[in-house]
Amino acid sequence: MKIRHLAVLLLGPFIVFGCNSSSVSSIQSQSPLSHETISISQLEERVYQLTNRYRQSQGLSILKKHAGLSELAREHSARLQREAREGKSRIHHRGYKERLNVSRSRYQLSIHEIISVQWGNARKGVAERLFESYLSSNSHRRILRLQPAEQLGIGVVVGPDNYVYLTGILGVPRYPNSF
Repeated sequence: MKIRHLAVLLLGPFIVFGCNSSSVSSIQSQSPLSHETISISQLEERVYQLTNRYRQSQGLSILKKHAGLSELAREHSARLQREAREGKSRIHHRGYKERLNVSRSRYQLSIHEIISVQWGNARKGVAERLFESYLSSNSHRRILRLQPAEQLGIGVVVGPDNYVYLTGILGVPRYPNSF
């Protein structure tokens, strides 16, 4: 345990990815002044809250959490992280058609996705930085403002390279003869 704390203190404000005692993935940020841990589930929840706050500010309804879409989002974030390790692009929508087909067949939803990747420390502001990053994209803002969207899945993965990968998937109900 002392060795881990020493390593964390030496890394200062950089993200350290690991598991806590209950084997839940965590993002740890350690500096001489901060010893807090932000769990992946807390980070996903914060992005969910920020997304709904933004939608409400635009006069839109809030999105309901969707466990199936969250799983698709986590799988895509993990793919982004894995492919970045292999030297491929960090941000892409490859596999979108497969995710669309899964969401249509399993959940009767059409989907739109947003992606954000951030590097750096994970003090309280990491969710805000991820959200601001995807809000800075015109196409992502348009997606967030989709009137018929009803569901949201958020998936976050943290890589050993200190990058935090976020995929958000908005679900739009499929009506007969609509897609």
